[in-house]
Amino acid sequence: LVAPCVYLSPPTSELFLSLYACSPVDACTYYGSDAGQAPVCLNLFTDLLAACGEEASHAEYVGDPSRPGTASSLPEHRPTPERSSHFLDPCTRRAVREVLWKAFRSTPLHAWAPSRDCPFAYVRSLEEYRQFLCDLVGNGAGYPVQKSAHSLLPSEGPGPAPTAFICNSIVHAGAAVGARAIVEHSELKPGSQVRAGSYVSGVVLEAESVVAEGGTV
Repeated sequence: LVAPCVYLSPPTSELFLSLYACSPVDACTYYGSDAGQAPVCLNLFTDLLAACGEEASHAEYVGDPSRPGTASSLPEHRPTPERSSHFLDPCTRRAVREVLWKAFRSTPLHAWAPSRDCPFAYVRSLEEYRQFLCDLVGNGAGYPVQKSAHSLLPSEGPGPAPTAFICNSIVHAGAAVGARAIVEHSELKPGSQVRAGSYVSGVVLEAESVVAEGGTV
């Protein structure tokens, strides 16, 4: 299985984060470790996503990994011990997977693979990254991603330029984002300007601040 990017919707993310205080899954975090529990390691694919599969059964998912005949008992499906629940003692493993099954069983799981018409998106420079996000994504090139993802944009006013890419950011009314600019994990205060071709990541751009054309912050 090759899945370089796994997207969790906001409700699923909230559900996932809520498990930090749910025993015995809390032993994956400092919350459980500080309480004296033995560490528990989980694998994104074999422990979490496996609970969402349509063909997965409760007996197969939660069952004893040493029991022959189950997918979880086959050697080729065993990740390394430090990256999976597979090598936990059977009681702990069963308890962990019962929690995960109950939490994620009703979560829909979808896979998307690029069509043959999509160029291979392996970027080697900022300019290639810009070309991918600003010129290909959302322009009918086969990438099912919007130009503004997980972001809060102003409901009134001109808003960001159509070819700009905004991700995980807050753009206040009065802030300007120019053509083919990229804004990630940031907040743009009213009056701030991100001019054409700029790249902004992980900052709070105060009012009246200006990122020059082609600049990087």
